[in-house]
Parts: sequence; C-alpha cells; structure tokens
Amino acid sequence: MAKLNDGKLVFTITEPDETERQPETQTVVEEKAAEPAEAPKAEETVKSAAEPEKGKKAKKKKKNRSGLHWYSKFLIFVDICVFLCFGMAYGPWPGFRDWLVTTALSTTSHRYFAYVLYNEEMVKAVAEKNSLIQPEGKSDMDAIKFVENDHDVIPKDGYDRQILEREEGALYKVIELDEEGYSGFITVIYYPERLSLVMAQKPWGDTITEFASRTGARIATNAGGAKLYSNGNLYTKDNVIVDGKAIKNNKKAAQIIGMSWEGKLMLVSETADQAIAEGMKWGVQFGPFLILNGKSTQFSGNGGFGIHPRTAIGQRQDGIVLLLTIDGRGANGSNGISLPDLTAIFERYYCYNAANLDGGGSTMLAVEGKLHNNPTGWGYSGERYVYNAIVYK
Repeated sequence: MAKLNDGKLVFTITEPDETERQPETQTVVEEKAAEPAEAPKAEETVKSAAEPEKGKKAKKKKKNRSGLHWYSKFLIFVDICVFLCFGMAYGPWPGFRDWLVTTALSTTSHRYFAYVLYNEEMVKAVAEKNSLIQPEGKSDMDAIKFVENDHDVIPKDGYDRQILEREEGALYKVIELDEEGYSGFITVIYYPERLSLVMAQKPWGDTITEFASRTGARIATNAGGAKLYSNGNLYTKDNVIVDGKAIKNNKKAAQIIGMSWEGKLMLVSETADQAIAEGMKWGVQFGPFLILNGKSTQFSGNGGFGIHPRTAIGQRQDGIVLLLTIDGRGANGSNGISLPDLTAIFERYYCYNAANLDGGGSTMLAVEGKLHNNPTGWGYSGERYVYNAIVYK
C-alpha cells in the first residue's frame, strides 16, 4: 500500500489474514469450475457420431464379401436337386424308373408321361420286367358254399376273426386298413345276393353318393371303367351286364367280373352272351384277375400296373364278399397300392376268387349315403363322375 508521509511516498506491504485470503482462493476455484466448456463444432459432432456406424458398416460389408450370395446358394441347391433327379431317373436303382413307367402306362389319360424321361426301348424293357401271369380258366362256382350260421364257425386266425365276428343281424361291416405306405377299407358283405350293378343317369356320369342316394344303398363303390370324351360325356365299348342283360356288348371274349343270381363271384374270359348264359346277373369288363379258384396271379416286379388307388372285389369259400377300397396319391397319407400287395390282402383274408376293378381317381366308397374314403386323382381330389357302380341294399 502506498502512503504520502512528510512529502515522501512510502510503500507498506501488508499480508491479509487467513479469513481474507480463503474467499479469494475459493472465488478463483468457483470461477474456474463454473466456466462453461467450449461446445464442440457441429462438424466434429457429426463426425464423431458417425465413426461407430462407419465401423459397423465396414464390418458388415466385409462379412458379406466373405460368404456366398443368396443366389449362389440357390444355384447350388438346384444343381443338387437336378443331380439327385438324374440319378433316380437314370441311375442303377430301378425302383423309381419302374414306378414311374408302370404307373403312367396303367392310366387311361397319362400314358404319355412314361415317355417324358425315357425312350420307347427303355419303356418296353421296364414293362417286360414288370409283368404278370394269371391262372387259366374261370371261377368254379360249385366251390362256394354259403354258411347259414357263420357265428358257430371257429376262426382260423385273427384275420379270419375280423371277418366272421359281427353284431347280431349285421348286413355288413367296414374294417379300416392302415398299412405301411397305404390305407383304406375292407367292406365285408354278408349277403352278396343283394349286390347289384347300376348305371349313371347323366351322360357325364354320377358321383358315388348320387348312386347311393338314388338307390337307397347302404354301400356303394365304383365298378367298371369308361372313357371321358371331349364333349364331357362318359362312354365305353366294353361289355357291361345289368340284371342279366348286356347293355354293352362288343361280341368279343374278354375278362368279365360279375355276380351270379345266387350271389357267387364269377370271373370269366368270355363274351357277354356266354357269361349271361352261364348265369351272370351283372358284370363289367375289367381286370386283371388276382385269385382264381384259390390260385394267385404270379407277379414280376409290381406286375406292370404301378401304384394307384384301387377298388377290388373278392369272395371267400363261405360266400362272404370283400370290397376293397385303397386310397392313394397322397390322400390321407396313402400312396396307393400295387397289385401284388392287393392280392396279398385277399390271400390274408382267405378269398378264393378276387379281381381288380377300376381305380385311380375313380376309387370311391359310400357308406350309408356318405363318402367314406378320400378320392384323389391327378391334380384334384373329391368325388368323380363314374359310369356305373356296385350297390348293396
């Protein structure tokens, strides 16, 4: 501090006490703490915020470069599928080739498909390898002995018991089949003389439930085949017999599956006139015969008829008739059945005579007026219009 003393300027230095010095120090500290930090520039803020994203994108791009693009994976998948299909079609394993060719050849409208992958020589070789030899002759009706009281018969085994055991007064029973690769039904007919053949009323055919409704049938199933013409109508040149009369008669000997007036299954290779003369009540031209007088058809491979939905009929020596309905083409998880396997079912249930009827998309079964199976054709499902039907009243 400077003072004027006797005309002289005197400087005096005084130190402040602790109470005076501390606030100054605190004030300095507070002022330093309160000073706002300098705000970053906008460019620096954007740059710093963008730096992590840039790193993520870089890593992502690097990851994509190191892996296969989606269409590369897709092309590899297609190549594998083509390789597998080529191996199945032309490889050393004949199963797929035999199935494809024989299944196509045994249809009425898709035979051409057998030649899509194979030439005529290969198709012929497959057909010759898958063939059958049927027993000669015709069914012996004298061998069928109706049992009036089958409740007293002792079953041979479990399969026989399935057929013989029934409720008192039952006219029929339906047995469900669920085997490896196929499923379906066996309809057991205890009074075969009640079976008859009826024709469709409409030119394009009737569904199986229409047949059942119109006739009041307890059971109805498809019978013979027919060709669908371009005008949408069904027609056949094959022999058809209804109520002892040939409503279709081509005057040629052919395999006819029918029933006598007494209810005995008739399997003959004759003209319609000859079959009628021998006592045939109704019949359709179809086949092949699977069992004739206790002798089964001999098959090589699948018999040349592929795997399809099937309808078939058989009769035991006690007179009981079995109607088989096997679904196929994926319906209800069933692929269909080959003729050797179909024959094996009839053998299992002691049929003396049996034959194959029209099948494929026409395989249908109605029980008490309602559709009971799952009809499936190529590209469609549900009831199909058919030319005629076997009904049981």
